[in-house]
Amino acid sequence: MKIFLDTNVLLDVLLKRQGFYKESLTLLSLCQDKKHEGWISMVTVANLFYIGSKLVGKKEALEVIEAIISFLQITGGNTQTVFNAIEYDFNDFEDALQNSCAKDVEKMEAIITRNSKDFKNSCFPVFTPNEFINAF
Repeated sequence: MKIFLDTNVLLDVLLKRQGFYKESLTLLSLCQDKKHEGWISMVTVANLFYIGSKLVGKKEALEVIEAIISFLQITGGNTQTVFNAIEYDFNDFEDALQNSCAKDVEKMEAIITRNSKDFKNSCFPVFTPNEFINAF
């Protein structure tokens, strides 16, 4: 299954967030093992570095980024991606950008996030990591 991972899923792993780490790591392992095709946006890469470098240090943030991009696909978006995000009815523009980046990927099937309510207007089925793992 082709899935788009929201930034918070990767931050759960990078920051080892209690209560979320295990499920998010399991989800990444499923992508690494090619059971699902995982995608992230360039926005996620930038957020991981920015937040991670402040909380766990630049070296660790870059190591995690390097590890995940060895098996996750990246979509960068373009001008139209941003215009589309502006048109979406999302409360958070970053989430609108994520949704628009996911839409740019042909045959995307789902978005995985811990904040499902933020994607209530998405055109994709939206799952938390735990919901996805249990369903698929």
